[in-house]
Amino acid sequence: MGDGEIPPLSEVPEYTPTSLSSPISQYCFTLQAHRGENRIVSGTGVAIAPYLVLTAGHVIEDFARQLLDMTLEGSTRVAFESRHSLLAAHIRHDLNLASVWNVTKYWVARFTDLALLRLTPRTTEQPEYVWRCPQLNMIPPPIGARVASFGYTKSHSRRDEAGKITWYAEGITSTGFVQEHHWERRDNAMLPFPCYRTNTRIDGGMSGGPAFNNDGELVGACSSAMSEPAENGQYTAYVAALWPLMGMKIDYLTEGEFLPLLELARREIIHTSNLDRVTIDEHGIVTVTV
Repeated sequence: MGDGEIPPLSEVPEYTPTSLSSPISQYCFTLQAHRGENRIVSGTGVAIAPYLVLTAGHVIEDFARQLLDMTLEGSTRVAFESRHSLLAAHIRHDLNLASVWNVTKYWVARFTDLALLRLTPRTTEQPEYVWRCPQLNMIPPPIGARVASFGYTKSHSRRDEAGKITWYAEGITSTGFVQEHHWERRDNAMLPFPCYRTNTRIDGGMSGGPAFNNDGELVGACSSAMSEPAENGQYTAYVAALWPLMGMKIDYLTEGEFLPLLELARREIIHTSNLDRVTIDEHGIVTVTV
């Protein structure tokens, strides 16, 4: 196994505390929203390009509702300035500190539970940062395939009188198997978007965290889960598929110039596989060939 590769997945579902030196954690960020002294640390994100992090849409919606008294609906869900009320931190095991970034803009997708965060350095003294971004596979893994999800649970932070932020986070890797595909939606209320069901255990704080296939490709973001196992001991979790994200327009390269992620992928700013399976029609509707 080469440096930076995702370790092979187990043959049975597992839920394992993960060292911050693990390759799987090097892609990931823990998220915190704040308004004054009111702070909420919740949710996980994964870098898909320099300064661009993917997370779950409902993580951003929860932050907006709890701290900004804002409901993200209709056109307001597309993009708006966060006014530095949201932070993203990559816990750096090599320096025993966190690289903390301001989220200066975010875009929440309309038709799936995915969101993108634009990061900017919080201080000029921030250590030199090397971006590590996985390849995105547009096609969900087949039924029975193993997946590994990662996220930060039991996360919290505190700020001292000097303004120094101490961030606490526990990384968890949870492995399981794909049980069922929902190519259009699971239902019309709770999960009305393309996703797939797994038997991985996903706990609070892991929402928005990455799901990887056995080749180390990013194949989705953790979206929803049952908090307790069924009588047979199996957990139920849902992962948002990535291909609908390709139709999302963001002004990532130039302020005010909105391009679909499909174009960023074609320019290899975002590295993907099976991109040829994704098409966008003249109305902006994204489809995938499986």
